Amino acid sequence: MLIRAIAASALLAHAALAHGPAAFPPDDPHALVRIHLDSWDELEALERAGAEPMACRIALGDQLFAVGAETAAQWAAAGDAHILIPDITAHLNEQLENEPDPAPRGASFFDAYQTFETIDARLDLYAQDPRVAIVEVGLTLEGRMVRGVRITGDPGDPPKPAVLVNGGQHAREWISPASTMYLIEQLLSGDGTSPAVTTALDGVDFYVIPVVNADGYAYSWTPGNRFWRKNRRPNPDGSFGVDPNRNWSEGWGLSTGSSGFPSSAAYRGPFPFSEPCTDNLRAFIESRPEIRAHVDVHNFAQLLLGAWAYTNDPAPYPETLLPLGEAINLAIVLENGADYDFETGAGSIGFASGAMPDWTFGELGVMSWTLELRDQGQFGFTLPASEIIPTSEEAFAGILRLARQIAECPADLNIDGVINAADLAILISRWNEPRGLTDVDLSGQIDAADLARVISMWGMTCSF
Repeated sequence: MLIRAIAASALLAHAALAHGPAAFPPDDPHALVRIHLDSWDELEALERAGAEPMACRIALGDQLFAVGAETAAQWAAAGDAHILIPDITAHLNEQLENEPDPAPRGASFFDAYQTFETIDARLDLYAQDPRVAIVEVGLTLEGRMVRGVRITGDPGDPPKPAVLVNGGQHAREWISPASTMYLIEQLLSGDGTSPAVTTALDGVDFYVIPVVNADGYAYSWTPGNRFWRKNRRPNPDGSFGVDPNRNWSEGWGLSTGSSGFPSSAAYRGPFPFSEPCTDNLRAFIESRPEIRAHVDVHNFAQLLLGAWAYTNDPAPYPETLLPLGEAINLAIVLENGADYDFETGAGSIGFASGAMPDWTFGELGVMSWTLELRDQGQFGFTLPASEIIPTSEEAFAGILRLARQIAECPADLNIDGVINAADLAILISRWNEPRGLTDVDLSGQIDAADLARVISMWGMTCSF
């Protein structure tokens, strides 16, 4: 299912409120329709007919699509679709006329969504802090440099375990870059003032890359392209775009959760890592063996998703992955009381084959999650700007909980709050495996040095 709590009349209500361009060109009206999917072949047929899925992931059953208004009317007359909004752009304009902007632009950086250029310029502002260093991932197809920051509590410290957080794989999910920028802000302001943040930065470094798909994100700010999802790769059939989060090698090529049809919103590309935005990021991660955990930020669904995205088969390391996922999710829920769930596999949101967190987990042993932020369908990709801060607070709370686990209690491998024989047994079961949370000495392999670390912390209780 696409939405757990549909309020379709409001799904797109605030897209024009401090959110940039209209959804579609004025001369190309689109309707929002609900269609029941019985098979993946049916999904491809709909996309070939010009239907745009309105979800980060898509599953079978009732789904929402943006469809040309004339086509939508024909499908509705035939009983194949139910029209929810006849003209999306007109609906947005009406809402703009009748409702005040809940977050006037200019009050602060987080009172409005920001362009790629504004986000990128702010990274340079952060880099004036000695705890921050700019990192360059690589150039996009259109020549934009994808950048991020490395944040460390003390620049003089030796390398520490690191948490990687990235946003903006899907261009239209504007809350994703916003929340990753908020993460940077809170880490810097909290270091030295918040005991939890200070302790985390004493033991963990952060790599934060706010906009992975820079070309697609910039394009989503152009008039009529607010719902653009992919990058801007010119395809042989005249269409544009590869979905970066279907272009990673783990599970790549499966028809459940990606498509070989270039016009599809989930087009996986001609081969894994065919796109600079994924290939450069792969090289970036592989060159930094200190990365121990990864969070890929998206919206919408209010879900924390663990491996695997492409199958419901059980993921490895369940003794750590499952309780740690539950702990992260609990921290998110407790922040503002919002209803988030933790799931593994396709869960309730649908499959995604060739997704980045499956690659970091499956290839490198890095504990990885997809974080689907607000909301559950009322606004979807057009989350009002007034929701930026509360949504970002929830993301920050979950990511901080993850970082504290690595910084304060890395040998608590089953996340039960105490280091004992059960953790020792888990470490021995992972002997000689690469990376993962168990490689506490950053050697790249789980070995005797990690065993010594567990023994040195024997009997320790964790404070959370």
